[in-house]
Amino acid sequence: MAVLEYESNIELIGNILHTHPQGDFDLIALKEHAEKVIAMTETLDRWALFEHTMEDAGLSTTSMTYLFETYRSFSEHGCQGIAIGGESLFVDIIPSYVVDGFSVPLKISHCDQELQSFLQGLI
Repeated sequence: MAVLEYESNIELIGNILHTHPQGDFDLIALKEHAEKVIAMTETLDRWALFEHTMEDAGLSTTSMTYLFETYRSFSEHGCQGIAIGGESLFVDIIPSYVVDGFSVPLKISHCDQELQSFLQGLI
């Protein structure tokens, strides 16, 4: 079994948590990423997530389903919305995986300024 290589630098700026995922994310990597996000925001009542996907960021189909479950769980921890942007093809593919009834405000774009404005309007 191959070991997937992944990394995600995380930085809290004000009430916006910026992540920079790169590499291959499987279920284990997504769980670790989610735990880091929750830990970084546990003292905040309201916050937003800005995922700046790197060019080599990727997920399996199974992981994509879990990703949306993770995003939904963030709303239970004060997340007001999620922006997904960056250089990866992930930004182009993810809209087809958004499930019906997904209630967390979500914006997907290659334009960081557009995404930043979206998040500022939520918090």
